[in-house]
Amino acid sequence: MKNVLNNYHPFAAFLPFAAAIVFSMLSFHPVYSAISLLCSIVTALKINGTKALQLTLRFCLPIFLLTVLINTAFNKNGMTVLFYVGDRPILYEGLLFGLCSAAALSSVLLWFSCYSTIIDSEKFLFLTSRISPTAALLVSMTLGQITLMRKKIEEIDDAQTGIYGEERKEFKQKLRLAMLKISVLLSWSMEDSVQTADSMHSRGYGTGRMTKMNPYVFSKKDYWLLSTTVLLLTPTLLFIMAGKATFVFYPITESVQFDAISIAAYLFYFILLALPLLVEMKGAVKWHYYISKV
Repeated sequence: MKNVLNNYHPFAAFLPFAAAIVFSMLSFHPVYSAISLLCSIVTALKINGTKALQLTLRFCLPIFLLTVLINTAFNKNGMTVLFYVGDRPILYEGLLFGLCSAAALSSVLLWFSCYSTIIDSEKFLFLTSRISPTAALLVSMTLGQITLMRKKIEEIDDAQTGIYGEERKEFKQKLRLAMLKISVLLSWSMEDSVQTADSMHSRGYGTGRMTKMNPYVFSKKDYWLLSTTVLLLTPTLLFIMAGKATFVFYPITESVQFDAISIAAYLFYFILLALPLLVEMKGAVKWHYYISKV
């Protein structure tokens, strides 16, 4: 079964991911950062499967550890010394700030991986073409070109392996093959660009008033998702504006608040970021129910 959010209107599916990405970047709070990281990991695993696991292990985990290490080792702000490495003090405030920074950065990467799976170039073009058609087309073509170049690099690698074999090569030979790969890739991209320009010119692009087809129609499920997102987004914004997402790290870290208002803010934030996952899980349950009836 494909992702359920692919069947939703682009704007209805776009808004929860946009909110998750923006809030994950702007909310430097231990609880908010932990919620962002947890929801992004689980949602990415549900939407992207093994691809999300590879992204987490190959990119997010090293970035997370490196961010924590750099902030902890070189951050001299703070008052609470945990221990010493030589003459350099390791501060609790720097460690906590590094953890929050690493969680925010990793969660943003994972949210973007989910977003790119659900909102492809066609949906992005549909969402932004009314605002700026030329810029939307340029971004859409660029994103599409990145995917095509990845596939082309794999084809070139396979061709070079078939021609030159898989044995270990000297540095000079590796450099020559890399330069040859870049040359082939550039030649292919330039030829593809010329063909795309000729194709658009033959279809009359830019010669008159632009019209477009609208293959997306709002349905009940789209209104439900959009209204739920707005209902969760409103109190979340109010709590953030009230300062519930801010946290003082320096010079002495303040304690995390767990009063009734703070818990309500954490809960609304968690449900908002878990909304894409809840939609996917609801679709999966319905799918398995229908399969069991067949």
